[in-house]
Amino acid sequence: RAAMEVRQLVSGLIHDLVRDQNLDSSGSCVGILESCSEACAAQAINMPDVLQQHYIEGHTPLYWAIVKRTIDVSEPPPASFELPPLIRALLTYSAPLERSTRRDIRLACLHNGDQWLYQALRLCPEFQALSHKTQLLLGVQVPPDTVVVGTPARHDAPFTVEFEFAQFQKRMRVAQEVYLEFISHARMWQTSFFLAYNTNNIKDGRWAVCLGVTADSPSTFVQAVTYVLEEHIP
Repeated sequence: RAAMEVRQLVSGLIHDLVRDQNLDSSGSCVGILESCSEACAAQAINMPDVLQQHYIEGHTPLYWAIVKRTIDVSEPPPASFELPPLIRALLTYSAPLERSTRRDIRLACLHNGDQWLYQALRLCPEFQALSHKTQLLLGVQVPPDTVVVGTPARHDAPFTVEFEFAQFQKRMRVAQEVYLEFISHARMWQTSFFLAYNTNNIKDGRWAVCLGVTADSPSTFVQAVTYVLEEHIP
């Protein structure tokens, strides 16, 4: 009974923390979550399990912390581990993340149109943005792959994406896939570079690229120009 009461109390405190988040609550969130963690430990309650429950209107606390974030268009490109205090604290105490939690985080960034935060989250080891094989190849420190989405003049105007991968060729040779995700035009886009195998109109063993949107994004038509890079033999 005591454990159940503590679990309900902790869930309520976290609910209030994300509901009433402001500059003051963001600054004190670490202390609140630390107290919750100690209370859970005293009753043998799994704190990450509590934080990853979809108990607030069908979503996790992290979802609500993200969708309530005010976007500042003047924010510089994200640096490693540079996250708002409340989101950083919730992410830390939620780890290791379940697949459903990572999907909820992606959905929150998409609903808020928060490209900046999503790219910052990709730099955090807790988010596990890379495949296991790529993590083995590159080590614990997530490489600073950079993604910069140009701001279109109109909502229906073309947009540009500039990206740079760390150790791109090595990752293609070993993992045989390098991919990125970014948010633009109310959609989460996926671009994947991969080694072709049984791919339509592409010879096996060639490098190929695929562009699409995630399942949570509305479908759309894509107009693009395809460039074929011919092999240069000196």
